[in-house]
Amino acid sequence: MDIRTIYANGLDFAYYEQGTGDNHVICLHGFPDTADTWRDLMLSLADAGYHVIAPFMRGYHPTQIPADAQYSSKNLAHDVIGLLDAFAFDTVTLIGHDWAALAAYSAVALAPERFDKLITVAIPHPRALRFDALTLWKARHFLTFQIRPLAVNWMKQNNYQALDTIFRRWSPNWQYTKDDIQPVRDCFAQAGVVQATLGYYWSFFTSASDPDVQKLNRAKTPIPTLSVFGDADGALTLSALDKTHNAFTAEYEQVVLPDVGHFLHREVPDDFAELVLKFLQG
Repeated sequence: MDIRTIYANGLDFAYYEQGTGDNHVICLHGFPDTADTWRDLMLSLADAGYHVIAPFMRGYHPTQIPADAQYSSKNLAHDVIGLLDAFAFDTVTLIGHDWAALAAYSAVALAPERFDKLITVAIPHPRALRFDALTLWKARHFLTFQIRPLAVNWMKQNNYQALDTIFRRWSPNWQYTKDDIQPVRDCFAQAGVVQATLGYYWSFFTSASDPDVQKLNRAKTPIPTLSVFGDADGALTLSALDKTHNAFTAEYEQVVLPDVGHFLHREVPDDFAELVLKFLQG
């Protein structure tokens, strides 16, 4: 796939595109990842008649790094709406994994009329998050990443070996190859990208008192939603899932796939594509 660029919400966004037509799908990646994470799904959706866009999120090369270093859910939500405007899409289906799931929930809260359906991967609705002891242990990177110089150094050392550590811990059953994550390593090797990607974690705490951010995080989701999780996720406990349905006012479907982890859409791409297409066509 060729990388293209478009200007949206004050930034130059790089993106992949597959398919044609009026059934638009936008796929948003999380950390540590790139738009390459959606290659398999993009091809499956394009074959089924969908027009698919997968942007590199703000700060992820070759998308521009924002000068203000802001990565809150509010900023991410405005990025999504800006992309819809730039592409002249009236409505889309939105898919988000990891940080992009939070971005997706926030974008829908900001402008629900712009979205037909929502699919989130590996992250429950922020309204339903529960921080029990196991959750805090699995998500300890949220805290360790706040020690900024150490976090940046850890990510960069030994040719970005931290990426392998993260992928192995978060998806312990995924037998990925070097080629599977080479695009991520190439992205992180670009100037400023490590600081930008960690900026998502830094902004999570610095924006905690922003009333606009809190309003978006607390808003219930009013459109049909599918949430997919893996029961071997090393970054997340499933303790919040019992009450997650209370965060939705429209159709909500929750699927937990066995023996897969945080990057489940890459571990079992055919199963994931089947779930997505069934939901979109239902």
